Amino acid sequence: MKKQTILVTGGAGFVGSVCVELLVAQGYQVIVLDNLQTGNRRAVHPKARLVRGSIGNARLLQRVLLAMLAHANTGHPGARELVTAFSSTT
Repeated sequence: MKKQTILVTGGAGFVGSVCVELLVAQGYQVIVLDNLQTGNRRAVHPKARLVRGSIGNARLLQRVLLAMLAHANTGHPGARELVTAFSSTT
């Protein structure tokens, strides 16, 4: 079974980093999106992937979600439609 990937925004802050640690311990692949304005790179679990940027950056968020979809390769039509709908709003 493929590991599920979860996006955690603010995952370099205190609360976010604890969430990331718990998710990694449960076997999830985790992507952290954080601008590091108040968070710290060292707080991100070493097995998580850090993407530095803001949740308010629609183009960056689109790239992250598309990469997650491509990686999952689920073939689920609803997932592709969601990303396509998101892409058309940016």
